[in-house]
Amino acid sequence: MGGLLAQTGVVLAHYFTGTDSVDGFEIRWEDETQYDTAREHAQDEWHSLRGDDDCVEILEDEWNTISDLEWLDIDDDSVIWAGKYFQVWGADHIKLNEYYMDQYGDCAKKNVTMHEMGHALGLEHWDTYSNVMRDYITKYYYQCDFGTHGIIDYEELWGDSE
Repeated sequence: MGGLLAQTGVVLAHYFTGTDSVDGFEIRWEDETQYDTAREHAQDEWHSLRGDDDCVEILEDEWNTISDLEWLDIDDDSVIWAGKYFQVWGADHIKLNEYYMDQYGDCAKKNVTMHEMGHALGLEHWDTYSNVMRDYITKYYYQCDFGTHGIIDYEELWGDSE
């Protein structure tokens, strides 16, 4: 294996939720969000880790497939999150909260969507400053790339990216 773990020799605890939106090594998604640029960035970044046929493919839902994940917008000032992954019967949801998202710049929006897509892939929070799966962001602190731990956890769960 030529992945990041093999290259760096870094051994870290892995943080998996035990749930995900993956169905047969793919996630089929539907989009009803105004944050398409951030959603596309998140999907492209996670999809870029897919180096072989054993990793998860992230594909748009088509007329002859069943959706595994829906991107949705809400506007709710009574909650404390900008984005949240919900595992539900049928297609799981990633809800993006306009109340917070509209206050964020492009990079912070990308962080929110990458983070929630990480949950859809089965990754859990970890509290390090340099990772997209950090347990919270603010409009002043966010991470626009994976960080080593995110890549290693993805590879451990879904296979090597090389």
